[in-house]
Amino acid sequence: ESLDSMVDFYEGCGVDGMTILGIMGEAPKLDAGESLDVVKRIVARTRLPVIVGVSAPGFAAMRSLARASMEVGAQGVMIAPPPALRTDDQIVTYF
Repeated sequence: ESLDSMVDFYEGCGVDGMTILGIMGEAPKLDAGESLDVVKRIVARTRLPVIVGVSAPGFAAMRSLARASMEVGAQGVMIAPPPALRTDDQIVTYF
C-alpha cells in the first residue's frame, strides 16, 4: 500500500514521470521477483511514464528484469555501471 501512496503523492505533485528501483535506495536488496512485483504495481497504478532501474551484478539479471519491465508497461530502463568503475574508459568498456 505504501507504493500506491507514493505514486499518488508524486502524481499529486504534478510530476511528468517516475524513475523507480534506482541504486541509492532499497532496490539492490530485492530479488528479481520482488523487483518485478514493484514494477507491476507501480505501472498498474499510474499512466505516467515509468523508467525502471535494472542494475544488477550480471548482464543476465539486467536483461531479464529489463525485458520483463518493458513487457508490463515500463517506458524504459536505466542501467548504472558498478560502483568500482571510475573512469569513462572503464565505464565504456563495461557496457
